[in-house]
Amino acid sequence: MPRRRRRHASPSKPADAPPAHGAPSASGKAGSPGSGWHRLAGPLRALGVAVLAVAAAWGAWGCTRSLLTERGALDMTLGHPDGPEWDEPQFLAEILPLRARGFTFRAEVARTAEERERGLMRRPPLADDGAMLFVYPDRSKREFWMKDTPSPLSIAFISDHGVIVSIQDMVPLDERLTVCETPVRLALEVRRGRLDELGVRAGDVVEWDRSPFAAPPAAPGGRTAPGW
Repeated sequence: MPRRRRRHASPSKPADAPPAHGAPSASGKAGSPGSGWHRLAGPLRALGVAVLAVAAAWGAWGCTRSLLTERGALDMTLGHPDGPEWDEPQFLAEILPLRARGFTFRAEVARTAEERERGLMRRPPLADDGAMLFVYPDRSKREFWMKDTPSPLSIAFISDHGVIVSIQDMVPLDERLTVCETPVRLALEVRRGRLDELGVRAGDVVEWDRSPFAAPPAAPGGRTAPGW
């Protein structure tokens, strides 16, 4: 319960005593020290409203920027008239089946420097079993970006023994770097979210029947055999 306060008798006030704090003066204006705060309360409230408005506008711009990025990627994928002119997609001839959690991806193999640099640029979205495997000649820190790539992707960085080191999602057309600090020679790009749908996580093993580091078999005429 509330604590009671003891009452004390107030001493009599001389007739010529100055007005108490908060009481009107002879001029009729209050002499309260809180009156300055009341004068500031209006501007402070206005400042608070302005700060909240700026924060809301900044958040709305972030959402709009994300939507514009996704919409821009969609326009380019569907050949929207306002989008850029895309070249004919260049599919890679070498295909390597890769298994993860019992599901088989048919991965195009980007083996040369030119193939790795081009990657999935200017390509339509991947199918559920579509993928691209990047094979490097040496183990190193890897950096990827999404320049001119309209499809949302997930990327798995893989050790020489097929163990997934990390999985990261990438945003269409985003030129920020996606980095794997662990030195690897393999990176696998798939449709964004596909690995999550299959329950594939870092630490899982990707299996193959033919080592990705082995030279692909040659078809008659010296060309890479399709389907490998």
